[in-house]
Amino acid sequence: MTLIGIIKYRLIAIYRLKKWWKRVNKARFKNDTNLDKKVYLCNEDGEVLQEFNDGAKVRVLNQGDLIIRRSSIQNFHSTDTVKMQFVKVNSLVFGDIVDKYPVFAYLVHYISYGDGLLTYSNGRIVRFDSIPKLCGKSLSTVKRQIYGLIKEDVIRSEEVDGALGFYVNPYVAQRGKRLSKELIARFDGSIYKELIKEQCVM
Repeated sequence: MTLIGIIKYRLIAIYRLKKWWKRVNKARFKNDTNLDKKVYLCNEDGEVLQEFNDGAKVRVLNQGDLIIRRSSIQNFHSTDTVKMQFVKVNSLVFGDIVDKYPVFAYLVHYISYGDGLLTYSNGRIVRFDSIPKLCGKSLSTVKRQIYGLIKEDVIRSEEVDGALGFYVNPYVAQRGKRLSKELIARFDGSIYKELIKEQCVM
């Protein structure tokens, strides 16, 4: 046998050996359950509810279920909430408004959830004649500042259940995460809404 024939014979043998080894490994790995990936179904607290083998993909979601990333679950375990009644204010304008109309700093405590109406904790509407007592200011001071707040579209006065009520502009101050569409529509053309848009673009 010539040298070229020997080399050709060895190359063919190596090729066949590699092909056979590939088939053997494929069959071995196919039967090896230790190599399977696992999928875990967790609840909102990060607790494992069910474990799946064979790299199964879970596609069934019930109403109200959320798809949460692993980083979100880790963040959930490393943080906590403070259960207090906070009022959110627009830091771009709130300081200037309170400097000009100090009464407003007292009024924000009475903003109700969602609708922005000034109410007491029992749901009763905050009336104009009760504001001087709430703020510790004279009637003339309150009247002047309330009119100024209305003129600058910080609050609006409307009749609510037969009484005069005050709505606070949600683009200045609000309570809660969600607002009623009626409140948003009520202050749709507000200058403070446009100010926020300008700041978001910058």
